[in-house]
Formats: sequence, structure tokens, C-alpha cells
Amino acid sequence: PGVGLEPPPDLRPPRRQVLAQDRPDHRGVGMGVARAGHSLRQGLGAAEGGKMFDRYLQLYNEFAVFNFDSAYFYANKLLETARSSGDSGALTYANIKIKFVLLSSGMYKEVFDSLNTMSARGLDDKGKSEYYILKARSLFDLAEYNHDKIFSNSYNRKADLYIDSA
Repeated sequence: PGVGLEPPPDLRPPRRQVLAQDRPDHRGVGMGVARAGHSLRQGLGAAEGGKMFDRYLQLYNEFAVFNFDSAYFYANKLLETARSSGDSGALTYANIKIKFVLLSSGMYKEVFDSLNTMSARGLDDKGKSEYYILKARSLFDLAEYNHDKIFSNSYNRKADLYIDSA
């Protein structure tokens, strides 16, 4: 999706505003991210189990919209930690975080291929909400990218159903 470009009103359902709130403003966050990342990384050695997952999640959140490489790295650390814990909910949640980074980078094929293999089962309410928002955002972004009258309306209608589930 193009930064600063808005789709015409007929392709932009009112519920899309919910997703717009999920895209923070990143002006001036460089130093804050660097300080927070350094502080969180310092505590990784002492963290165990669920605390390790939480630390990686904090690091992921610091970089998610700011730096693809770091966000992807920490999302994969979330995935490794979830796998070693055997927690299926954490595993799905880590996959959601990876898909968010890929989607934000415009890697639609990779996102859609893997979203079709995931479900919201085992997620807590917050995780379910993020899952359905990710599914909706992926369709809204694809509609915006295509920006046509043939497929975009269909993508937007389907995305609306996911927003209703979030």
C-alpha cells in the first residue's frame, strides 16, 4: 500500500478506520526504540519460559512498524520460544506477529498462503482480535493495492466480516 494514499470512498468502508488506528505514527521514535531495545535485550539472559516470550514480544512491539529486519528477527524468536514451550496459543500468536511484519512489507502472497493454514483456536481474546484484524487488514491492503472495480469490492466485503469478528 502506498504511504499517504487513500482509496476512493467507495473502496473504503467506515470500519477501515479501526485498522488505521493500528498504524502508529513513527516520527521521532528512533532513539526511543534504540533505548527500549537495549534495555529489553539486557534482561533477556535472566528471563525464562513465559518471561522470555514476553521479553521477545516487547522487543517485537518496539520494532514492528519501525524496522522490518529487527521486527522479523524478534517475531522469529517469539516463534522459537513458543515452539519450545509447546503452547499452541503462543505459537499461533507468534505466527500472527510474523504475518503482520510480512504484510507491512507488502509480502501479500506469503501472508495469504500462511493465513489460510491458521485458525483462532487456542488464542485468548486479545490474540483472536489481532488474528481477525490481521485477516481484515490483509484484505483491505490487497484491495487498496489492486485498486480496481473488479476484485477490490469483494476483498473489502470479506474484510468487513473479519472486522465484525474482531
